[in-house]
Amino acid sequence: MADVCLPARPGISGSDQAQPTTQTVRINIGGERLIEVHRGLFSVVGDNKLSALLSGRWELCLDDRGNFFVDYSPEVFMPLIEWLRLVRDSPSQQSLPFIAVDERHRLALVRMMVAMSFELPALRSAGVFAAELISYGFGVDSCVDAGYCVDELLQAGATLESLWRAGVEAHELKHLGLSKLRQAGYTAKELKHAGFDGLSLLRQGVTVAELIQAEFTPKDLRGRGAQSATLIYELSLLGFTATELRAAGFSASDLTVGGFTATQLRGAGFSAIELKESGFSAAELREAGFTAGQLAHARFFRQQLEAAGFDRIMINFSDTYQLRSFKTRGFLPNNLPAATVSDLRIAGFSATELRQQGFDALQLLSEFGMMAVFLAWLH
Repeated sequence: MADVCLPARPGISGSDQAQPTTQTVRINIGGERLIEVHRGLFSVVGDNKLSALLSGRWELCLDDRGNFFVDYSPEVFMPLIEWLRLVRDSPSQQSLPFIAVDERHRLALVRMMVAMSFELPALRSAGVFAAELISYGFGVDSCVDAGYCVDELLQAGATLESLWRAGVEAHELKHLGLSKLRQAGYTAKELKHAGFDGLSLLRQGVTVAELIQAEFTPKDLRGRGAQSATLIYELSLLGFTATELRAAGFSASDLTVGGFTATQLRGAGFSAIELKESGFSAAELREAGFTAGQLAHARFFRQQLEAAGFDRIMINFSDTYQLRSFKTRGFLPNNLPAATVSDLRIAGFSATELRQQGFDALQLLSEFGMMAVFLAWLH
C-alpha cells in the first residue's frame, strides 16, 4: 500500500491525536468503492498497520472528500473486510475460516496483508501458506511460532536443520527416521526424548560418552548376545566398574573381551565357573584370589590345579550336584575331605578304592555291605 499515512505532525500533542473523532471510518477503496466500518474491526486479529493508522496516532492520507484512501481494488480489499467481520463474530472456540477470495486476486491479497504487517498467526488463520511466507522472507522459526505444522514447512522447502534451530522437537519428525534427524543436528538427549533407544543411536555413530551424557544407562546400551568390546572399553573409560556393569546385565564374557581382569571380575561377584567359561585359566584365577576348592567346583581338573601352582588341593565339598564329576577329573578321596562315604560312593569310588585310600571296614560297611567290604579286603 503506497502513501497511506504520514507520521503525526509536529505541534499536535499525543493526547490530541490519540483519540479518533469518530468510532467509524469511511474508506475509499481504490476510487472504486466507498465503505464505512468500525475502526476496531482492524484490531480483531492483533496489531497491524491498518489498526495503527486508525488508532489516531497517525495522520491519515485522505481523498479530497476526507475519506481514508487505500490504493487497492475492491476485489483485493473487500475479502479482508469480510474475513475480519467473520473473525469478530466467530465464537472463540470455533476454528476460523480462511479468507474467501477469487484465485485471480489471491496473490495480491497475500502481499497486501504482508505489507500491512498482519501478524503471522493471523496470516495462518487467513489461509496463507507457509511456502508463501517463506518466499516473502519470513524465517522458519517465525512460521513454527505461528503454528504451521512441520509437514507443511517441509513441503515449503524448510530443511530439517532449520526446523531443529527453530525448536521443533524430534518426536514431531520421528517419522523421517533417525539418520536424517542426526544429520540435522538433534542431540542424543533430544532423540532419547523422542523415543529412540540407545542401541539405535549407537548404530548411528553416537558415541558412548554422548549417550551417557544424555542419561542413557549401560543397561540401555546392552544388546542381545555378545557385546561389543569397544562398548565395554568405553564404558570402563567413563568410570563404570565391573560391579556396575554386571548389575546392568553384562556377562563375565562381555567384560572379559572389554578388558576387565579376573581380579576385577572376581571383585564384581562373578564366580569361578563364569570366569572359566570366559576363557580364564586356572593359573589366572588362582592369581585373582580363587581357592583350589572354588576352582575344583568350577570343573577344573586336578592336573590343571597342580599346574596352576596349588601344592595341596583340599576341597571343602558341599555341592552334591557336582559330585559325580570329581573322580573323572582326577580327584581322589583325600581331595574331598568333607565328603562322606555315601558321597564318595555316589562319586563312583568302589569299596576297594576307598580301602586303598585308608578307609576301614566299619566306615565302609554301612554303604557297601558285608560282601563288598569282604571282597575289598581280598584285593
